[in-house]
Amino acid sequence: MYKILCIIVCLSFATASAAETVYKTTNPDGSVTFTDRESVDSEKVKVNKAQTYQAPRSPSLPLVTKKLSPSVNYVLNIVQPSKGANIINTDIVPVSVVLVPGLKTGLGHQLRYELAEQTILTQHSSHTFNKVYRGEHTLKVTVVDKQGDAVSSVATSTFFVKRFFKK
Repeated sequence: MYKILCIIVCLSFATASAAETVYKTTNPDGSVTFTDRESVDSEKVKVNKAQTYQAPRSPSLPLVTKKLSPSVNYVLNIVQPSKGANIINTDIVPVSVVLVPGLKTGLGHQLRYELAEQTILTQHSSHTFNKVYRGEHTLKVTVVDKQGDAVSSVATSTFFVKRFFKK
């Protein structure tokens, strides 16, 4: 009963902040009712204004942008292994990508292959990873510049290496 009364009081004060005038009535059974409507046996309750806080304006910071000179919009797709592929009974994973436009080696661009905790930087659109253990793997390929910063979006392909054994 006490919890219900507290909830009613809290809700009354929540609406009271909008109404700004609150009336309290004590019923014959001893329960108390708060409302925004005046009645014969009600008394006016003083309601303080709700406290508010205005956060200070944060200073605007300049955005750091890195300009690539000249800009190249690469489209990178992984051809092999395809998404969801199963590589069975081998730990050798051949990787092949298609890049449009072709790799700008004159700008120092390279392909970065990441698979099974191995990272390879090369200018070739294919590579073979050895000793890839069984399980789920995600290949990530990105075009990077001389500093190793990405100049293309990351292409990914998740595949599975499976091994079957005969007893």
